[in-house]
Amino acid sequence: MQTRYKRDTTRSTPPPNPLYFRVENDMSGAIIGGIVAVVLIVAFAFLKNSKATPPTEAEEATPSTSTEIPTSNGKRNWLIGVSGEVAGKNFWVNDKTVTIGRAASNFIQITDSDASRIHCRIVPLANGVQAHDMDSSNGIFVNEKKVKRHLLQDQDNLQIGDCVFVYHQEGDFEETQLSNNKQVNTDVLRPTMQSSDGDIITQLIVKALEESGGDVAKVAQAVGVPESQIRAIAEENDITPST
Repeated sequence: MQTRYKRDTTRSTPPPNPLYFRVENDMSGAIIGGIVAVVLIVAFAFLKNSKATPPTEAEEATPSTSTEIPTSNGKRNWLIGVSGEVAGKNFWVNDKTVTIGRAASNFIQITDSDASRIHCRIVPLANGVQAHDMDSSNGIFVNEKKVKRHLLQDQDNLQIGDCVFVYHQEGDFEETQLSNNKQVNTDVLRPTMQSSDGDIITQLIVKALEESGGDVAKVAQAVGVPESQIRAIAEENDITPST
C-alpha cells in the first residue's frame, strides 16, 4: 500500500538572507556618501571663489585696447606736379573746390596747348577728391585711362595734356606759393576769345584786370583789344585802372 504525503501548507516562507540586506545597505551608503562628497566640493569651491583676492588698483586702471585710428596732423588733399610745366610744384587743395585750366582765374593755371580754358574741376569729398572733366576738348586721364568723372584715391595720377599730378590724401609738403598776378598772355586767352561769345570775353577781361591790379595796358596788349575798351570795361565793373 502506497503512502501519500500531505503537503504542509502551514509552512512559512523561509526568512530572507541577512547578507542581502547588508549588501543593499552598503550600496545605499556609498551613493549617499558620493552625493555628500560632491556637495562638499561644490561648497568649498564657492567659498574659495568668494574669498578670492580682489583686483589691484593698477589692474582696474588698465585701459582696454582701442581700435580707434589716431588723427593725423598732416594737411589733406594735395596735387603734386610730376610732369610738364607743373613738375616740382605742390598744390594744397585742402577742402576747397578748385579748377585747373588755361585761364588765369583757375586755382592751377597751365598754358599747355591741349588744355581748355577751364579744363578740370576738383571737388573735395570725405574719402578723397573727385575730378570732373569740364567738357574739355581733350579730356582728363586718371592712371592713363580717360574719364569723365573719377574719385581720386591716394597715389592716383591725374593728367591734363602734358601735365601730370599725383594725388596725396594727406601730407606735409612744401606748398608752392601761387602768384596773385598770374600770367595773362595772348597764347592763353586768344583761342578762348575766338571760340566764345562776348560775355565770356568780358568776364575774362574783368578777371585779368582784377589779377593784374587794373593794368589796362597789359591786359589790352594780352588780348588784342584797344585800351579804351579795356578801360570802359574796368569802369563798368568798378575796377580802378592803374594806367
